[in-house]
Amino acid sequence: MKTDLEVIDGAIDLVSKDGGWCQGTMCRDSAGLPGPEAEQPVSFCLEGAVRYSATSNESVWIYNRGNQALWDQVERVNEVIATACGWDFVRRFNDSKSTTQEDAILALKTARTILEDK
Repeated sequence: MKTDLEVIDGAIDLVSKDGGWCQGTMCRDSAGLPGPEAEQPVSFCLEGAVRYSATSNESVWIYNRGNQALWDQVERVNEVIATACGWDFVRRFNDSKSTTQEDAILALKTARTILEDK
């Protein structure tokens, strides 16, 4: 299992790419298909980026909750991101009309700093 910092770093890498961030769904593929229909996701919401980064097996990243330690980690990292952006839930921040890709990246980088200081 990756460390929390490795998960954040992976999420930063995913969301920082040109077109790597999305709203309203966990992910999108290059054709714009959302969520589970996206076989090869190219853009992610913050929560989707954390889930994708945390899992080693790409086929289970969206819904499989068989590994409780992994999902505890995802929840823990999402809570740090929520603290970093000052919102109660990451999804609300991510999907706000006022949130930009730059805001999402800044939230991840701030969360990384919080984790480093722990």
